[in-house]
Amino acid sequence: MELTDEEFESLYTKLDCYKTDHINWDGFISFLMLELDTKMTDSTNSVAIEPPIVDDPIIIKSHHRSTITHFGLAPSVRLDGTIDYDDGKYVSMSKDGFVNLWTLDLKHLRSFRDKSLYNTLRTTWVTNFACLPDLNILVTSSTERELRFYDTTCKRFNLILVFVVMPFCVYNMHYHFTDNIKDESILICGDLGGNVRVFQFPKEDRGPFKRNIGVDVVVLKYEQVVKGKLKHMKAYNILNIHTDWVKEVSYYKLLGSFVSCSSSPNAMYIGDHHGFKNSYTFVLKRGIVMVKFTVPKVFH
Repeated sequence: MELTDEEFESLYTKLDCYKTDHINWDGFISFLMLELDTKMTDSTNSVAIEPPIVDDPIIIKSHHRSTITHFGLAPSVRLDGTIDYDDGKYVSMSKDGFVNLWTLDLKHLRSFRDKSLYNTLRTTWVTNFACLPDLNILVTSSTERELRFYDTTCKRFNLILVFVVMPFCVYNMHYHFTDNIKDESILICGDLGGNVRVFQFPKEDRGPFKRNIGVDVVVLKYEQVVKGKLKHMKAYNILNIHTDWVKEVSYYKLLGSFVSCSSSPNAMYIGDHHGFKNSYTFVLKRGIVMVKFTVPKVFH
């Protein structure tokens, strides 16, 4: 059997699954099992190849001044808590703070500008956003180390809550909620310091986002939120999980845990923000930039 240098390097990379520059027996067996599984899958599942898209692309005006950095879906939530993914809105955002809402067939609805209440000397740099569709809330994070919560029930987005002086800039966010109004919702934030911040709150009567008469905007330091100064909201810190930015963070109800990843060697973390369950750290020299968890389908 003869191999070219490129073929040998490719084979060696597959065998060195732990990226230790050494091949051990476990790595060899893992490679054989994966190759066998791939060949069995290819031979048993014949998928019809669909013809490629041949129509010309449709050009739509973005209504953004700079490149779109994030795009998400806010599904409709009925009064009984039912989540309807066939109805809702798309949300697009650029780093200069412009946010646009779209119908599901990409018809532009309205725009607004996200900016800090205090930073008037330079342009804001928005890093991410999360939709809280069951509460009609949109939250944004920025380099000012702020979390800004907007009420989206009206045509004009109203800023109702701001967390200031976050320890680090929040880089990634994920919102988890269910169709059961009794279940508490969870907003998870990963920051530039490799930490994860978790906010847990009820959604009955809009929870911590219920507006008080005579108060336009509630501004709190993050320390105050951690100490329980905001009614109906609990905050948790899971510190020093990674040694680099948190690239992605998600919560999975089936695991009862959140998953975060980073490009640092301590690449992936699975843990419970309450500390009731064991936590797991996965080490990978080159890190991980994205994680998706899927539930396997069982066929009878």
